[in-house]
Amino acid sequence: PYDDQNIQPISDKIIYYESMRGCPFQCSYCLSSTLQKVRFLPLERVFREMDFFISHNVKQVKFVDRTFNVDIRRTKAIIAYLVEKKCATNFHFEIAGDLLDDELLEIIAKAPKGLLQFEIGIQSTHDETLEAITRKTDLKKIRKYVKRLIGFKNCHVHVDLIAGLPKETYAVFKKSFDETIAIEPDMLQLGFLKLLKGTKIRKEADKFYYRYARFPPYEVISNDFISSDELMRLKDIEDLVDRYYNSSAFYLSLKYIFENQCWGSPFEFFEAFSDYWREEGFYELGKSKEQLYGIMQTFTASGVEVPHKEMLGELIKMDYLRQGHRSLPCFFENRTLSKTEAFEQLKDEAFVAACLPALSGQPAKQVIKRVFFQYFEENALDLAQRYVGTELGRGSLSVFYEGAMIRVAG
Repeated sequence: PYDDQNIQPISDKIIYYESMRGCPFQCSYCLSSTLQKVRFLPLERVFREMDFFISHNVKQVKFVDRTFNVDIRRTKAIIAYLVEKKCATNFHFEIAGDLLDDELLEIIAKAPKGLLQFEIGIQSTHDETLEAITRKTDLKKIRKYVKRLIGFKNCHVHVDLIAGLPKETYAVFKKSFDETIAIEPDMLQLGFLKLLKGTKIRKEADKFYYRYARFPPYEVISNDFISSDELMRLKDIEDLVDRYYNSSAFYLSLKYIFENQCWGSPFEFFEAFSDYWREEGFYELGKSKEQLYGIMQTFTASGVEVPHKEMLGELIKMDYLRQGHRSLPCFFENRTLSKTEAFEQLKDEAFVAACLPALSGQPAKQVIKRVFFQYFEENALDLAQRYVGTELGRGSLSVFYEGAMIRVAG
């Protein structure tokens, strides 16, 4: 359906593309399980159409193939072809984590950052649930390969869980959440079961006493294993996971909270945080990004479970400045240089060349408009350095430029 004329107005949108139809698996909640075979477009056509999208500078091509890597040789051929292109277009694929192998991972590891994006459906880590939905999954392989994939840091990895599946209580879902977030995906999507017409799970609705909406998309309301109140609580938690985890805007602070089990497990943190949001009425009002940081700062500062609260406060402030801000709201302690001190620092050409090479040669009065200095406790900077996995230098002073944090010696 895409040609030179109709691609132009939508080149900055998500382009949906199907290179195969059907799915060999029998997941009971999925419409693709009702198809009895898998059909593939010829590779030559796929390559030709990928070239078309690339030549028109399409922003993102989303393959809607149900399980893109079901034919691993074909998958390797397509990924290798795209890796060689080194283009600006992003390609999104839905894959099965346990169908990855070492050779495919080696191909992906060579991809330029931002070229590839993967969505991996885990859905549940509970064996009885997986059996009940006729989903064959090797969870051990998923953890092994997906963790390696995430470790490359060159592609966005998005994993899915589904709430409301049979045999999965609220407590069991909590376990699935904690085991999934432990592999540190870039995005964790909490979906809610849809009992679609024609699927096996819709036909088995009475077996598990499902209640669901009688209008599309037929979302679950409750079943024998999880109540409507519990599902509503999960919806509140989903909201905070999106705002705080999936945004990547609180990477350092959440890493500290999870690593130190400040409220117990990651799920228990979001559970407690959600209770706080509900008590304070925050869900009823829209929240700016700045307000999200203020809420996190207030909540964590009052938490008796937090070891070294000052450390966490420092990391929340770093997270805020890493978003590209060049000032601090009143709820943060501002430990910056005076304007005179900052100006003198930026007049030092050797300092600018070493720490801010992109601004080298520019007059200090221009550079000062684009950076922000802040003092932090050295142990907080040491911890941030470990979390981001890059060398930030030594010293307690940092300068921020377009979200990058540069540690200044001395």
